[in-house]
Amino acid sequence: MNGNYILALETATNVCSVCLANGDFPLVEHTIYIPNSADQMLAQIAKRILDDVHLTFDRLFAVAVSSGPGSFTGLRIGAAFAKGLCFDGKIKLVPVPTLSAMAYACLELAQVVDAERIVVVLHSHKDIYYFQFFDTEGNETTQVNLCTIDELREVVKDNDFLYSPSSVDIQRVKKLDKTNLLTAKHIAQLGWKLFTVGTTVDPAEFVPSYHQQFTPKLKRK
Repeated sequence: MNGNYILALETATNVCSVCLANGDFPLVEHTIYIPNSADQMLAQIAKRILDDVHLTFDRLFAVAVSSGPGSFTGLRIGAAFAKGLCFDGKIKLVPVPTLSAMAYACLELAQVVDAERIVVVLHSHKDIYYFQFFDTEGNETTQVNLCTIDELREVVKDNDFLYSPSSVDIQRVKKLDKTNLLTAKHIAQLGWKLFTVGTTVDPAEFVPSYHQQFTPKLKRK
C-alpha cells in the first residue's frame, strides 16, 4: 500500500477514537464510546487498525492529535501517545484544536440550514463550558472562552448553529444531535489540512491547550 498516511487520535472528549486516513480520506476508524477508556485502549486500537491494513507505524507521514481544550486526563494520554510515535522527528506531529475540529465536523449541516455562525460548546466542569464561534467555512471568529449556560444564552443568536456533545439547553437555535459526536475521522481530515500548510510542532515541546490550570482530584479516605 502506498499513500500519505496520517493517524488521528481523539481523546479530548468522552470517546477514545483512532482513525487512519490517506490524505484527507478516512480509511478505517475505531471509536469506543465509553468515558475514561483511553488509558487502556488507545494504543491497542491504533495497533489493531494498522494491523488490519497491513501497515507499520513507520509508514505514517503524520500523527494528528486533538490538542484541546477538553478532558485533562484524555488530552495528556493522547499527547503522550502521539509524542511517543513522533519522538525521532520522522513522523510529523500535528496538533488539531478540539473546538476547531468540532466546527469542521458540522460544516455541511450548518451550511444546509443556512446558519450565520457555528458555536461549539464543550463541558469543562460543574456549570462551566468552553465555547468558541466560527464562520460557516470553519474559520474561528473568537478565541476559546469559558462561561455558564446563562452567559452563553446572552451571546448566542437565533440563526447560530450549535454543536455540543454536552447537554446544552438553548432551545431557539439550530442544533446538531448529540449522537453525532466528534471522532478521530474529523481530527484526521482537519489534521491533514493543517499538515499540508506546515502546521506541525516539535514533539518534545508539544503541550496540549488545557485553557485552565489542572488541579488533581484527591480521593477521600
